[in-house]
Amino acid sequence: MIVEIGGMDGTGKTVQVNYLFNYFIEKGKTVYIPNPIYKFNPKIPQYLENRIAWYMNENAVKVVEENIKAAKARNNLVQKIGSEYVLLDRGYYTTWASMVARLDGKDPESIVDYIARDLNFYPIEDKHIIYEADFDTIKKRTNPSRSFELYLVKFKREIGLITDDEAYKVDATKSRKEVFDITRKIIEN
Repeated sequence: MIVEIGGMDGTGKTVQVNYLFNYFIEKGKTVYIPNPIYKFNPKIPQYLENRIAWYMNENAVKVVEENIKAAKARNNLVQKIGSEYVLLDRGYYTTWASMVARLDGKDPESIVDYIARDLNFYPIEDKHIIYEADFDTIKKRTNPSRSFELYLVKFKREIGLITDDEAYKVDATKSRKEVFDITRKIIEN
């Protein structure tokens, strides 16, 4: 089962992925957590500060292309893994929403869809668990610059618009234990 643990920066995705990994390992399951997508593309800066600067200053279409190339490379690897569970820290929906948020102008959704189709990037996840939090919580956890904050506002809007039978929304402002329990139940059912 391939599971996206998705949502905006600061919602606790990485923490929950690690909790889930330990939980499933203790249950005797095989679990794989691939590297974040930026590790799959050398054109994306590896250090967070550099990545944010690149993300905000590079041509937006180039950012979309490089992120989708990286996500596709990770997907290609993930589909070859024989684990019972694969936990993706950001999957298709989170990548898509963040790329739409990065673009300015008319109809950014169509641009991202076109680039994704052109690069053969499609969802591979069996379930999408999307963490949501109010913007004040996100700001406290990320301490964004003004330009990054504007991007996060767009990102939050796009994440909120995701609707799919396999996309489960979880309130990430709950305690870590509550978020873990909700997430675990979604995965196991």
